[in-house]
Amino acid sequence: MSYNSARMHGAMDLMVYPPLLPYIVDGQEPLGRSVRLFLQLSYPGKVSSRDRELYLEGGDEPEIWEPKLNRVGHAYITILGKSKLLRIVHLQSFIFYLAFFEPGSGASTTKEFISAFTAHSPGTIELLASRSDVTLACEGLDAWDAFKGSRENKLV
Repeated sequence: MSYNSARMHGAMDLMVYPPLLPYIVDGQEPLGRSVRLFLQLSYPGKVSSRDRELYLEGGDEPEIWEPKLNRVGHAYITILGKSKLLRIVHLQSFIFYLAFFEPGSGASTTKEFISAFTAHSPGTIELLASRSDVTLACEGLDAWDAFKGSRENKLV
């Protein structure tokens, strides 16, 4: 989904995908440590009347924004003083974050990012192939803030 979305929209992060194409095409190539996947739950959020005017063209949108949308996008975040571009896949209340790293960038760089990202993103966990199940707490991102942030193209 992420690759096709980036391709269709000529996204600025399209350059991360060529090394991953063997995996995307037939699943045979291991991703290794160059891609990390995170998961967070979103919950219903209150939409102010000002936000309805600014972002929803003053429509008859509800005061509570439910996490019902499916969408794909990207966001810049700053962690440890470094900017990173993430791919984000929203499947209703599930938010998946894909973080891409330069192959051979070093385990310490990846570990630092994982630690800082999960510390600054409540309820976010890293999904690992070695885990058969996970437990999530719904303390992540307000669904309205996530939608509004997509209009501002940033993740706060």
